[in-house]
Amino acid sequence: MKAVELMSSFSSALDNFEATRKGSMLQILSPQELLRLEHIKVQRDRFQKSLHDLLVVADPELLQRWESSMASQKAAHKRQMEEIKARAVARKKMITQIWTVLGVTAIGVIVCVMIVMGAVLVFK
Repeated sequence: MKAVELMSSFSSALDNFEATRKGSMLQILSPQELLRLEHIKVQRDRFQKSLHDLLVVADPELLQRWESSMASQKAAHKRQMEEIKARAVARKKMITQIWTVLGVTAIGVIVCVMIVMGAVLVFK
């Protein structure tokens, strides 16, 4: 049980770090933060390997459950990343559409003003 607690603490530390620093896609991680992130990932990977080796010998059933939960967690993470990418694409498309509408509207207003000014000059 202690192994599961340690594993969850590594995962939560990594998740917390990534959530605080990668909350905005515009923020760039500093070299120290990148180093810290990589260090946490290496610790997590090392611990996962030792936990896997321990569970192979001690409890194969728990190993299967652990591996299936890790696979579902990776799949959920992949889905979340795809959703983030899809939202970014949709946001970019929406911004492009807004600029297009604003541009067409501005051109229309300019043309209307020119027509009205021309009509005023002609019928003056």
